[in-house]
Amino acid sequence: DTTVGALAGLGLVRRGEASLVLHRLVQAAIRAEMSEEEHTDARAKLCRALLEAVPHDIHGDSDARPRWQELLPHVIAVTRGDPPAECAAQTAVLLRLASEFLLQLGDRAVALPLCERALAIDESLEGRDAEIGFDLITLAQIHKDLNAPETARELAERALRLHESCLPADSPAIATDLATLARTLCILGEHEAARPLAERALRIDEAAYGPDDPYVSFDLIALANVHVDLGDHAAAAPLISRALRIRGER
Repeated sequence: DTTVGALAGLGLVRRGEASLVLHRLVQAAIRAEMSEEEHTDARAKLCRALLEAVPHDIHGDSDARPRWQELLPHVIAVTRGDPPAECAAQTAVLLRLASEFLLQLGDRAVALPLCERALAIDESLEGRDAEIGFDLITLAQIHKDLNAPETARELAERALRLHESCLPADSPAIATDLATLARTLCILGEHEAARPLAERALRIDEAAYGPDDPYVSFDLIALANVHVDLGDHAAAAPLISRALRIRGER
């Protein structure tokens, strides 16, 4: 407390409700005194701590956005540069989750290089097939939103193949791949090819989460959009009504 008080008196530290914010000069001085081994150990511990602290369900967790807004600067700082082997896997996950959050905010230009780094790290490691699939599908979503549907299609198809080879057939991750690919095919005008993908995604999520989960409402809207694009408004209407009911109950 005495040290913190002295630093605060010099304007070199600021107290938060549950944190201390150090001036960049103090941070630099501390890092300069650390050995390479100490720096690696500290980075690995920070990666593990952040991975436990950040919300992983960015779309379904109502507290995800404010928590990520608070922790994103720390995630960016700790994942900067090539990670040591001790925390390479954790760094890749943090980078992908950060890109998912930024994509949700519409900041695709910043999300893209983060997810590309996540993919590069995961591809350099052994036994990361499922994680590579997660990176690929996030990249597909980014490219879809960047109006690059052909690139998005290739990435989504690769993610789906990879996940089908290493995950159970009823995994919600496969539903995400299917739904992303279906949306991309719709953009490309391939609505008939998109329909069975969207239907399968809906079945998987209904089985995994139950019929009234918010994730199911996303699948319902996606399938309804396919039917609308095919001119089948009668099939789309009950899907939309059901999705609205689910969201209205939340």
